[in-house]
Amino acid sequence: MKTSGHSGFTFFEMCVGILILAVLGFLSAPAFNTLIAKSKEGNAKGGLATLRGALEVYKADNGAYPQGNLDCLKHKYLMKIPKNELPGTPHEARRHVTTASETPVPDDAGGWYYDNRPESSSWGQVHINCNHSNSMREVWSEL
Repeated sequence: MKTSGHSGFTFFEMCVGILILAVLGFLSAPAFNTLIAKSKEGNAKGGLATLRGALEVYKADNGAYPQGNLDCLKHKYLMKIPKNELPGTPHEARRHVTTASETPVPDDAGGWYYDNRPESSSWGQVHINCNHSNSMREVWSEL
């Protein structure tokens, strides 16, 4: 049996291998995008929990929730206000906090919504300022 001394893949075998990899990549892209969106949703929920925790520590230290915006939480209770990125909504990622003294109800502007009115029954509560639903069909502002 003679061998030609050449080893390796033929051009045809190489093309078939590349085609298989391309098909696998094409089929997995939607699943990858879904995972990225769910990760961003989890990050938004985590940011909400972080803000709520910082508000409770602030209240324990000061005896009441802040009556202004949440800038008083920076540096001592938080390094910075968490960024709120909501996939599947028209809102840009932002750290802005809308307060109840600016608008009495969440106005779907994105970012965070904080009730800073001491006379309100929901004083000290922070929500996501978005009326759209997440992938679990939960309205963001109701979390």
